[in-house]
Amino acid sequence: MGAGIVLCDPHRAVIKGPSRLRAQKGIDGTGKTTQINRLENCLKSEGHDVICTFEPGASSIGKEVRAFILDSRYDIAPLTETLLLCADRYEHQQNIIIPALKAGKTVLADRTQDSTVAYQAFGKGVDLKLIEDFDRQYLIRPDITFYLDIESGKTAGRIDRRLQSAGEQNKFDIYATDFLTASGAATVIFVSVFRSVFG
Repeated sequence: MGAGIVLCDPHRAVIKGPSRLRAQKGIDGTGKTTQINRLENCLKSEGHDVICTFEPGASSIGKEVRAFILDSRYDIAPLTETLLLCADRYEHQQNIIIPALKAGKTVLADRTQDSTVAYQAFGKGVDLKLIEDFDRQYLIRPDITFYLDIESGKTAGRIDRRLQSAGEQNKFDIYATDFLTASGAATVIFVSVFRSVFG
């Protein structure tokens, strides 16, 4: 694995208390879920109250949004897809993340708004300002972000093995594969993280 980068948001409107929203970022196949599970076990062993969550599809409405986006019967325009993902994220924060933070829990998130910046804005050409404006007006940001970097050749192999294990490929898998073939994919993700945290 390549270098890891840790970013903190000095401007976040923090919900008071010791709890934190921690996010894992990186292109597909970097091991985000594995590292979140390890961090969860470590924090719980130290007595922290921890929940793990993910996007898209963690909330009840989010499950429906995810299923709709993945439904092969629909050819969804990039802007429509972006708005659906923003709706999923808002529901996710309102119904899962914010209540957990208010209850004093530590929340570990597999993906947050930066993924939409990377895949939909940089990857599909959706207006970046639209995404950033929604982010600033309606969403909270992670207190700390762990960006996992890895050589694209290694991620491609991991994605292939995951697909072979699953036995099928969905739209998100196709996005990930296509994105990895684009020049500078990891750099694009990093830029999106940096803009979200410090922009």
